[in-house]
Amino acid sequence: MKIRTTLAIAVAVCSLFALAATPSRAQDHGNHSGYMHALTDLRLMRAYLNRWGDNDRVDDESQRAIAEIDEAMRNIREARIDDHKQLNDHREIDFHMSQPERYHKALEAGRAAAQDVGSEGEWGEQPGLKERVRGHVEAANQIVDHIVHRVEGR
Repeated sequence: MKIRTTLAIAVAVCSLFALAATPSRAQDHGNHSGYMHALTDLRLMRAYLNRWGDNDRVDDESQRAIAEIDEAMRNIREARIDDHKQLNDHREIDFHMSQPERYHKALEAGRAAAQDVGSEGEWGEQPGLKERVRGHVEAANQIVDHIVHRVEGR
């Protein structure tokens, strides 16, 4: 009985070590953690720009920024770097903030995404990936920056 219990414990411990040694999704793709973080930031940026309620309208500039965000995310995912999360899988958002606050938060997330992509090295099988993604993120940031200036009357 003692041997059986000891053997069961040993098997459980070995299983735990094997599970801990299993690579994460980021490691599966050459540890592209910058792109993984960028996906998270881009989802959050998109959420701040998207419609929040039935009476909320997404203006043309916000739609263009969302299209750039979607294209950046598509490029990352096409390179088979994916965290397999849905668009609405992002940090919790305060739905009571003002529209200017939302745009500032969107720009904050967009700048974080640009930094994440900038920290990521080029992926050998996808030449130009970094530049394509960075271009879409920067375009989205420029649009949102313009929106911020517009809503603040600058």
